[in-house]
Amino acid sequence: VIDSDSIYKDALSVALGSNLNVVIVDNELSAKNAIKYLQENKLGRCTFYPLNVIKPKYVSDEVLDKCKVLDGFINTLDKLVSFDKSYKNIVLNLLGNILVVDNIDTMNKLGKLINYSYRVVTLDGNILHTGGSITGGSIRKNSNVLLDKFELNSANNELDKLLLDKVNVENSITHYDGKLK
Repeated sequence: VIDSDSIYKDALSVALGSNLNVVIVDNELSAKNAIKYLQENKLGRCTFYPLNVIKPKYVSDEVLDKCKVLDGFINTLDKLVSFDKSYKNIVLNLLGNILVVDNIDTMNKLGKLINYSYRVVTLDGNILHTGGSITGGSIRKNSNVLLDKFELNSANNELDKLLLDKVNVENSITHYDGKLK
């Protein structure tokens, strides 16, 4: 549902956390029926986002004004991704109140500046939670849907390049007139 430039993949992956695997459904009845199915068949748990009831979240204008004057502030995470407008409330619910900064120093400055009232995430995936707790370190390259999507896109781009090279070589061979240059 969400696409972004690869520069934001770690920030996005960390910010979404367990919400990387939510299931979007049309309405509460669909969610209710799916939950009932999971329970009856003992298939585990899942979080559902009914399109008709999910409400957007935002950063207040007052806080955004404070953020914009700080060097290293990038934007709210919802502004750094692309998505179909039919999912707008879901994307805003998940990302609309998350601030993105360039590094951990900026993250700490911004946290103090806004009194730890919003989550702040760095490009490399450190996160300052509401209230002031910090999660960070190296990101394991365990598989998740978002990272898999970026890897697939990268592999497809490489494949497209190779196929174009192949066509160019074939054209050169086809048009080779037998004379060495």
